[in-house]
Amino acid sequence: MNSLEHFNHYFQTASGDQSNASLIEFYRSVVFERLLKSEPEILDLGCGTRSIFEDLNVVKEKVIAVDFSNVAIEKTPSHTTINYLVVDLTTPNAFGKSKFDLIFDSHCLHCIEGYSEREVAFKNIYNALGEDGLFCAEMMIQKSYKYVHLPFKHVPTALELEREILESGLKIIYFLISPGMVFHNENGECDLLRVVCRK
Repeated sequence: MNSLEHFNHYFQTASGDQSNASLIEFYRSVVFERLLKSEPEILDLGCGTRSIFEDLNVVKEKVIAVDFSNVAIEKTPSHTTINYLVVDLTTPNAFGKSKFDLIFDSHCLHCIEGYSEREVAFKNIYNALGEDGLFCAEMMIQKSYKYVHLPFKHVPTALELEREILESGLKIIYFLISPGMVFHNENGECDLLRVVCRK
């Protein structure tokens, strides 16, 4: 089974919406105050069946929410002005000439396993950001005392992730790992990193 088959199967069998409480709290407590525009153009990466921006005070018409799973996109809300699209972030020039004030990773990047695919994904993110745009993510990282391997997931160390971000050309302005923050999933626990970058 490849990654797309895995996530299509997940979205076919999952009941209800994914839990997005931590992402919503991250946006409200860390990201919102750093936005330079009151009505930003937003790209939500890995939206699954429902973008977190459905539950946030943003101009919905200015939000594009993407996922590489067509099954997830087929299950998105029908009564919304958020534009939901099937997009593979690992395809070169995935967003064409579109520019965004905020690119928000809704647990997407840690689902891209290969280094060359991740390099393309970060290049797409960098190219799709407008001047002074923000890239924000909440990601799984390795625990400091125990190696974690998860199927269909990329779980780097904090240092590996920092290098990957900086090599993409993004500037890190917020980088937080807290003992109280843990990423829970069906296969165990990882430490959780929150990062905000500016182009």
